[in-house]
Amino acid sequence: MNVQCDVCNTSFDATPKTDTLKVNGVKYELLFLICPECGKVYPSAVYDSDSVKLTQEIQKYQSRLKKVRTKADALSKDAKRISDAIAVKQAKLKTNLERSKHVIERGEIVYTENGLQFKACPFLK
Repeated sequence: MNVQCDVCNTSFDATPKTDTLKVNGVKYELLFLICPECGKVYPSAVYDSDSVKLTQEIQKYQSRLKKVRTKADALSKDAKRISDAIAVKQAKLKTNLERSKHVIERGEIVYTENGLQFKACPFLK
């Protein structure tokens, strides 16, 4: 699938790339597209280390939940406890992702020969 750059109108393949980015001392994993012509970066997802950890924990709990649940006992105590833990982790993850998105939106991400760089908007600090 191809996309078109908003800056230079170049059409390019929409295969996402991943890289790490440090903003205010916090390390983020960024999923993004980059225009090969002008270098415009289009972030599509951003995760801080806590979000990555929470996602892994949610996946672990979901796997345990599948093992605990049976057709005859869909709401066993274990299933309820695990479901509640998943809900708590998902709420924390949502908060983390919103915070990460907010941080990234407060500046501009550029791709240089040294990798991703974040340029904060001085009036938003």
